[in-house]
Amino acid sequence: MSDLRLPLLLGLVALVLSLALQTYTQLQQRLSLTEAIAEQDRQLANAGQIQRQLDALAGGTSALAAKGNTHAQQILSELAKQGISVSSPTK
Repeated sequence: MSDLRLPLLLGLVALVLSLALQTYTQLQQRLSLTEAIAEQDRQLANAGQIQRQLDALAGGTSALAAKGNTHAQQILSELAKQGISVSSPTK
């Protein structure tokens, strides 16, 4: 009976250590994924802010072009050549 205790004890210790290592690894991966998601959220918020700024700039350029500003009309013409459409600003 005592001959079986040592191998059984070693097997149980190995199992517990293996489970502990797997748990630690999974917790580290979860933390990394959480940080990656937070970074993506920050980048998405920044992209939205830049998009709003570009929309305001394009709207202002469109308004100037509608008032007859030749430089603004040239800018809109060049954007149209590149396939970029700018809608008129809405009020």
